Amino acid sequence: VILPNGSERILLERGRVACDDQGNVTRLFGTVLDVTEARQAERSLQSSHDGLERIVRRRTRELTAIVETLVEGVITIDSRGTVESINPSAEAIFGYLSREIVGQNVSILMPRKDSEGHDQYLRNYQETGVAKIIGIGREVTGLRKDGTTFPMQLGIGGMDIDGQRKFVGAIHDLTDHNAAHIALSRSERDLRNLTDLSPV
Repeated sequence: VILPNGSERILLERGRVACDDQGNVTRLFGTVLDVTEARQAERSLQSSHDGLERIVRRRTRELTAIVETLVEGVITIDSRGTVESINPSAEAIFGYLSREIVGQNVSILMPRKDSEGHDQYLRNYQETGVAKIIGIGREVTGLRKDGTTFPMQLGIGGMDIDGQRKFVGAIHDLTDHNAAHIALSRSERDLRNLTDLSPV
């Protein structure tokens, strides 16, 4: 309703009609409740909720874009070791498409000697809290789709989302790095041999 001063109020009305024995209306009675502040609070809360949802969606898109464009391979798994996501760099490193690897156990990306103990390691970590790999970067061996193995730097982090334990792995293919290191060592060795043989 619009009050004489021009302000608007929201009213909640409830009423009943009383009739006599012949069905004639004899009385009208009811209540009127001013719910203006309550409705304004509802609208404000809804607006805040909508704004928060927009922020969350925007942040989610930003984080997804960041992960998708990282040079490093990124793989997320659940507490059982099942792959939940894999970014394009990890696809290129291992030779799998996302649809081929999501839903598989992450041990498919490891040589047999490592894959056999992986699930047991996850169980031990969750039961004891003792981390031998999680939170520590180290060089390990990866297994590509074509069956070839390669050296990679692996860092693993743990996180809890909606009460579920998840793990994220950051992968860097060391093939070129190690090859360059070997070539440099060979060059240094050859240079030392030349120096040793030189009469000067």
